[in-house]
Amino acid sequence: MIRYTSRISLLEEIPNLPASRARVYDTVYRWLGKVGPSIEDIADHLNMKESSVCGRVNELKKSGALEEGEIKKNSTGKKAMTYVACVYREPEDPRQTTLF
Repeated sequence: MIRYTSRISLLEEIPNLPASRARVYDTVYRWLGKVGPSIEDIADHLNMKESSVCGRVNELKKSGALEEGEIKKNSTGKKAMTYVACVYREPEDPRQTTLF
């Protein structure tokens, strides 16, 4: 669980991400599948090497902008972690905070 103050700083950080991290974050944020994209999905979508995407995903996870999602099978049939974007939204009830 991310604390309220961390959520606020995350909101401020997202628009200022370096270009490659911003592209990866945006891809995960806008992903339309039932589950989030895997490293392979992101790399294919952005036409980047998987090793480059992996580094950006790890940086985004460390900053709290991405979280691990479900596990799915990739194109070779092996298990792959999926990722979801953490987006802060002000709650309707000020006593609650949520990450979407």
